[in-house]
Amino acid sequence: MYRDLPKLVHSRECFQGCLATVDLNGRLPDLLADALATVGQVERGCEGPSTTCQEDSCSNQGVCLQQWEGFTCDCSMTSYAGPLCNDAGTTYIFGRDGGLVMYTWPPNERPSTRADRLALGFSTQQKHAVLLRVDSASGLGDYLQLQIDKGNIRVVFNVGTDDINIEESSKFVNDGKYHVVRFTRSGGNAALQLDDLPVIERYPS
Repeated sequence: MYRDLPKLVHSRECFQGCLATVDLNGRLPDLLADALATVGQVERGCEGPSTTCQEDSCSNQGVCLQQWEGFTCDCSMTSYAGPLCNDAGTTYIFGRDGGLVMYTWPPNERPSTRADRLALGFSTQQKHAVLLRVDSASGLGDYLQLQIDKGNIRVVFNVGTDDINIEESSKFVNDGKYHVVRFTRSGGNAALQLDDLPVIERYPS
C-alpha cells in the first residue's frame, strides 16, 4: 500500500496518533466514511496517552519526548541519567595531583567539525583548569577548549579564522559545588549556558 503512494509523498511509514477536526478548505470530511481505503488500525474516537509531557516531567533540563503510551526523557545535554534525568551520570575523580585523559578518534569515525554539542558536569576549587579540549587532525589547526579561567567558565575555539571566546563571568565555578555547562556551536556561532543561567550567544562579526 505505502509503495503505491505518489512519489511526492516522501514518507513510507504509517501515522500513529490522533487526528481531530480535520478542516479541508472549510469542509470537515468523515475520514472513515469518505476514505477510498484504510490500512491498519483506524478507529473513531481518541484516547490520549495516560501521561503527557509537563514542564517539570524531566529533571535538570532534560527534554521530554511524548510517546504514545507515556513519555521518555532525553538526558543527553544534562550530565545526568535515568528515566527522569535525576540520576548521577558516569563520573570520574581526578586526584590531588590532577590528571589527564587523552582519546584519539579512529580515522573512519571522526565526527564532523561543522558543529559541536557538548555538556558536562564538574565540581572543583581550581581557579584555572582545562576541562576539555578537542583538536582537529594535524595540520588543520581547528580546536575547541572548555576551561576555567580566574574561576569563570570559558570556551575558546577556532574553526579556520580567528580565536573566538565565549565566557560566563557572572558566576564563579571554583566553589566546590556541582555545576553543569552546556555548549553548542554551528560554524562560528556559539551558545554557552552554565547551570540555569541565561544562555550566552556569540556571533562573530
